[in-house]
Amino acid sequence: TKQLPMHVVRAALQAVAMLGWFYGLTLIPMATVAALAFTTPLFATLLAILLLGERVGWRRWSALVVGFLGTLVILRPDAGIVDPGALYVLVSALAWGGVLIVVKVLGRRDSSLTITLYAGFFLVLFTLVPALFVWSWPSARAFGLLVLIGLVATGIQLCVTEAVKVGETSAVLPMDFTKLLWGALIGFFLFGEIPDAAAIVGGTLVFGAVLYVAYREARRKAPLPPAPA
Repeated sequence: TKQLPMHVVRAALQAVAMLGWFYGLTLIPMATVAALAFTTPLFATLLAILLLGERVGWRRWSALVVGFLGTLVILRPDAGIVDPGALYVLVSALAWGGVLIVVKVLGRRDSSLTITLYAGFFLVLFTLVPALFVWSWPSARAFGLLVLIGLVATGIQLCVTEAVKVGETSAVLPMDFTKLLWGALIGFFLFGEIPDAAAIVGGTLVFGAVLYVAYREARRKAPLPPAPA
């Protein structure tokens, strides 16, 4: 690669995203985590406007406003206190939004495999030092689960990187909405978590906004029809 500094930035953002995600997951239900994760494309769009100078019209600005209102529904600040776990996941989503922007830039010159390889390499460096302060050797069962997490996470990274690089966002995002369903089902059957109505309603609002932003983006990039003969 000739874009080493960008790979370092991507890995640093991903380290923040992963740590926030893992810690938040220990504090709040999986359905709420999945709902807040939908804010990632909204943050990515906002960052594209601020950092890449991308221009958007009033429709996409309106969708962003609706999406972040949905986020407030999930966070419920009117209750007097926002759950710290939700804030950790929200910071994770913001960092992931930054990762998407960097991956888009990296993908212009590097392959998905190269991007994934450097991400893994630098993630080890960035997380090793703080891990040493709290290190304890895992049991055989825990080690097996960690290996499984590593295998699945690597597969996810390859799929997400390739999807962002070559896929149509408007086609990819509807599949992403199933995370809310899977999060609610897994949380209920494995951990006895009851899905929060605010997470369902807010997550639906956020996803609707994300889907509309993707639709407008696809319309903007669509080639003009040929002129009539």
